[in-house]
Amino acid sequence: MEFEMPNEITNFDEISFHDSGINKVIEDIDTADITYEIDYPVDWGNNKYEKRQLVFRNTINYEINEIPFGSKKQILDITELEGIKTDNILRRQIKIETNAGYRKLYCTRIEFTK
Repeated sequence: MEFEMPNEITNFDEISFHDSGINKVIEDIDTADITYEIDYPVDWGNNKYEKRQLVFRNTINYEINEIPFGSKKQILDITELEGIKTDNILRRQIKIETNAGYRKLYCTRIEFTK
């Protein structure tokens, strides 16, 4: 039985991105969105993955702290840290741990879509 993912992610404790392969990361300068195109494991037992998008809306302070890596980067975990309030806008701080290091960013909304 496949679990249908919510469009907006409000709690990373309810969803696991472990072993999701990062195919591409797109930065939209006009909207300040960061979109991760990933291979998301929908059935670990049968090694079944689907293309999905993880979109961070209205992003600031996108930081990449990773070592050079010879193969596709995999997400190990995504956690939410303490957010900040800027210009009366609450931004969530997100840490994405990969097999090469980590990435951090602040955003106002997170969406997960096919």
